[in-house]
Order: sequence, then structure tokens, then C-alpha cells
Amino acid sequence: MFRNVFNKDLGNLDTTIRAKRGPKLPVVLSVDPRTSIVRRHHISDTAIQAAIKNAVQKAGIAKHATVHTLRHSFATHLLMNGVNIREVQDLLGHKNVETTMMS
Repeated sequence: MFRNVFNKDLGNLDTTIRAKRGPKLPVVLSVDPRTSIVRRHHISDTAIQAAIKNAVQKAGIAKHATVHTLRHSFATHLLMNGVNIREVQDLLGHKNVETTMMS
């Protein structure tokens, strides 16, 4: 789905960014200023969690919000906009559709 964001062929992201532990590492796409080539850069989980925490505080949001909250919101908005449950299941990486339905 996100492979075509910059109209660049990024190859098979599933195999290139999968960690040895199993889960995918968060990745940022950026343009190398020397070569103008779009490259992938891994970001640690804690860096993303800290960025979300700071953004929530800066926005003055009183409710508890985390990266997982964004994941649920993403899935909810897809379903509300008519995306097939199986496609949402695939995007979330769930093996069982019932897990997706509980989200």
C-alpha cells in the first residue's frame, strides 16, 4: 500500500525490513541529499513512542494516547471508509480475521 507513496519502486518491503525477532521495524523514507535516492532508515520503537508522547503533550490532549491508539484509529478509519476487513487484517499483520474484528 505505501510502496507507491513517492512513485518509487522500493522492492519487497516485507523481507527487507523484517527484524530477526519477527515484527517489522518502523521505517522512515527519506531522500539522500547527495544522490537524490529514496532510502529506508530504521527507527527504534522507543524513539517513536517518545515522539508520540511529546506530540500528545504539546497538543494538550488529556486522554491517554499511544502508538497503539494510532493503530486502532487507523484500522477504525479504514473500516469506516469501506475497506474490506481482509485487507485491514493484512495491513495490521493479523493471522486471524477475528483478531482484526476485535480491534
